[in-house]
Amino acid sequence: MAIPVDFPHDKLGYLLVGKQRELMQNYDTSENFDGRMLTRGVRDSSTVYFDVSIKVPQAYSIIMTIWLDRVKNGEEFKITLKTEGGMVEHTCRWQQMPLAPSEGDNFYTYSGVLYSDQLKTGLEDATEDEIDLIWNLGKDINPLDRAVNEEWPSQ
Repeated sequence: MAIPVDFPHDKLGYLLVGKQRELMQNYDTSENFDGRMLTRGVRDSSTVYFDVSIKVPQAYSIIMTIWLDRVKNGEEFKITLKTEGGMVEHTCRWQQMPLAPSEGDNFYTYSGVLYSDQLKTGLEDATEDEIDLIWNLGKDINPLDRAVNEEWPSQ
């Protein structure tokens, strides 16, 4: 059986301990001679770097080692990461591979930096109506009340 390129969630689960991200801004700003700020768009989507730590039980660390060896030359892979929209699949590659895991309490912790061309929030394919519904539900104190009393389809 061929070793998959994508992160082996089926074998290692979702063991992300921590995640911090850094986004590139979609526009540049500069100051005009009269002090006004000028804005210039530079990209359509924001590239993102994820600082990740993956905690793997010692018994499964060999699987992580085999998978890391599979993507050691900068291959792209798919990994599911939690964003504001929930668990969303991103296409990533290692910017800094976790070459030296730390060990403790029968776990290995692999820390590295992932690069992705675009931050996905889970709303990429949403229609304007779906986005409006999420907005309206999000601003209510009790979204269940609004869903049942206002958004529930009439029969």
